[in-house]
Amino acid sequence: MTEIKKYKCITHTFGDRLRFGITFEVSESREEYIGRYLHGSVCYWFFGNQIGDMAYGVSLSYDVLAQIEYIQSYSNCRCKPSTIFDADGSFIIDVMNKDMDTDEDDLEQNPFGLIRTFDFWYWYHNIAFHLNIMDGHRLLCFENELQAHIVWALLSEDKEKYIYHKEFFLEKGEFDGVLEEAHKWLQQKYEEELALDSPEDWWNQPQQHESERQ
Repeated sequence: MTEIKKYKCITHTFGDRLRFGITFEVSESREEYIGRYLHGSVCYWFFGNQIGDMAYGVSLSYDVLAQIEYIQSYSNCRCKPSTIFDADGSFIIDVMNKDMDTDEDDLEQNPFGLIRTFDFWYWYHNIAFHLNIMDGHRLLCFENELQAHIVWALLSEDKEKYIYHKEFFLEKGEFDGVLEEAHKWLQQKYEEELALDSPEDWWNQPQQHESERQ
């Protein structure tokens, strides 16, 4: 993660900041950052709460696109097990903390009927970006037939555990719908910037996005 200098940027928000939204800031400068990296910042909004530090920046075309695709890949796992959806947010985080600290030889089941060592449910349900821009945040999403239950936790000062902070409820599919809309827009911006790069810029950059290798 790189600290962003003052730059002219495009700001675009998808969804509703008072329910669920995603805001992008995209640098318009091509002087310091070659376009194919699409430098900028991103944050979530849940019922007016901003999650993500937009004082810093990331490569939207590599880091954030990849993270969005990772989150989308686990969207069909959020209904399992159904007992988690109805649990209190603070209880969910307490179980997560214990499961994360479990020894590899401990095959005890947690209160949701999952084997602590093998069922890494807190990864499948996490919808926060695994980037420093959301460092210290854990967002877990669980769904039933009608709703999505999002639990927000913050890393403790000693960085030993997560502490329950807030929880939110959305309609089922609402989160994924906004995420898909944001993904399409960001992918299009990336392809537009990519088309402006010269062949010399292209071959001087060894790192490639997955879509370029197909």
